[in-house]
Amino acid sequence: MRISARGVILHNKHILLIKRIKNERKYYVFPGGKPEGSESKEITCIREVKEETGLDVVPEKLIETIEESPDAKAVFLLCSLKKKLNGKLPELEVLGDEISKSTKRDFFKPVWIPFERVNSLTIYPKKVVEKLQLI
Repeated sequence: MRISARGVILHNKHILLIKRIKNERKYYVFPGGKPEGSESKEITCIREVKEETGLDVVPEKLIETIEESPDAKAVFLLCSLKKKLNGKLPELEVLGDEISKSTKRDFFKPVWIPFERVNSLTIYPKKVVEKLQLI
């Protein structure tokens, strides 16, 4: 079974998401991806968040595991920022190969979204957003 790791980062009443536009559909996902070699879910999460947002994070707690298909699941790890910023939102920068793949038809951009807006957006998976609202 393939297991991907995704980071859930909350900071200063905002949530870090990846804005996607694919096949003319606009939606948001959590940063993350598949392990390289025998990486643990925590190391995968740290690397993927860094590649997709430019941020260094510390995974702290597993908040959800979701079966994406019969042979794949994703773990969602609540993460904190490694660098403390006194309430400021850190700047985001794509460092991985996603930036070279981003086109008007397949758009990829990390964004900070005020947490109060999550119910008005299409965010996948919804189950993780619902769980965050209970924290």
